[in-house]
Amino acid sequence: TVYSLELSSLNIASAQTTGACQIVAATEKTKAGTLWAATDDGYVYLFDRTLSVADGFPLMLGDRLSARPAAVDDGLLVPLAGGEIVLVPADGTKLAASGSAPVQLPPISVKGAPTVLVGTAAVYDKSFAGGIYFIDLKTLSCTNTESPLDVDGIAFGSPAMVKSGKKTYTALVTQAGVLSIWEDGADTPVVQKQLDGIFMGTLVATEKYFYALSTDAVLHRISVSGD
Repeated sequence: TVYSLELSSLNIASAQTTGACQIVAATEKTKAGTLWAATDDGYVYLFDRTLSVADGFPLMLGDRLSARPAAVDDGLLVPLAGGEIVLVPADGTKLAASGSAPVQLPPISVKGAPTVLVGTAAVYDKSFAGGIYFIDLKTLSCTNTESPLDVDGIAFGSPAMVKSGKKTYTALVTQAGVLSIWEDGADTPVVQKQLDGIFMGTLVATEKYFYALSTDAVLHRISVSGD
């Protein structure tokens, strides 16, 4: 069951879903609703402020989720257990026959939420030969299928992305503390350094810095230039 609290009136609304779900706030460009819910068994809901279901929903994707979805402009990007990533548009009348648009990617294992920045999403293929793939959200195609960003080890979080000046930086920290920063999608890191500790989460990005929190509660701050 999904609950919402209207702060001005303190009214509580509720809605039932098919099972346990991930809740994601819709972007401001999503006019049909304000809240996404994606159940573990592959149903997607779009709710308005009163938790009324938008037209065309719920939508059955036909597969279980593999990771938390991410909101994009007027849609929801959903990783599925079968290795596919689909984009569910907010306007139910424009859904494809399958109910969603498949992102063209090689077979990968996505266990973390996609990271979205200005029309581009980044996903991490969690495997020993894993890497980071970029998705153009307009064409729903992978822009580096043949040359994913190589990750030195296994990471438990998602990539972090930030635009600093005219450049876009992507960063990821592995469980063993290897931090890599790539510039403008180039396949060679501009920064790679060893951090002390074990890391199980996703980096937090600001305009000039990435922040990493180790399992022993040590916070690291690294600039986009590696300082």
